[in-house]
Amino acid sequence: ACIIVQETMTTTPATNPLYKPDENNDNSTINPNASQLGGAAAAGAAAGLILGGGIVGAAALGVGAVYVATTKGTGGDVARSTGDAVSKVASRAKKIDEEHHLVEKTKNATIGVVKSAKALDEKHGIPDKTKKAAADVSVAANEFDKKHHLLDKTKKAAHDTGVALKNIDDKYHVVDNTKNATIGV
Repeated sequence: ACIIVQETMTTTPATNPLYKPDENNDNSTINPNASQLGGAAAAGAAAGLILGGGIVGAAALGVGAVYVATTKGTGGDVARSTGDAVSKVASRAKKIDEEHHLVEKTKNATIGVVKSAKALDEKHGIPDKTKKAAADVSVAANEFDKKHHLLDKTKKAAHDTGVALKNIDDKYHVVDNTKNATIGV
């Protein structure tokens, strides 16, 4: 079963009753509600994980999204709208789980898969066979290398490639030109 949740949401200073401009300061802030802040934090944290920042990246982008959600302007509007959307999706997911018990069913299915894997292992000795196969592959790879000198040829090819790249850089100054182009951006 596939459930699609589609809602169009916009939060702008004109439509947000929580918008409180500071007439004396261009850096006015908005007081978003808890679901906007929580949703923005979750979206920022997810982006941090997706971008490969690990826990630190997730925390940094989560906190950054919360801060941006409190500011006026397009960035704040986007952060609050994202927070609203994430909050609504989470609420909808919770309702669906309450109706269909998906978390419990998934947990039970996982337990069943683990039990089946253990039974299969006990019956067929899969880890032992896998260890033996890995050892056999290692021995065969060593024998192949001894016969064909693959590692030595690979090392030489890597060295020769490095020398060729250095010669190209010496002649055309690729690294310096790239640095200069990047600094100018």
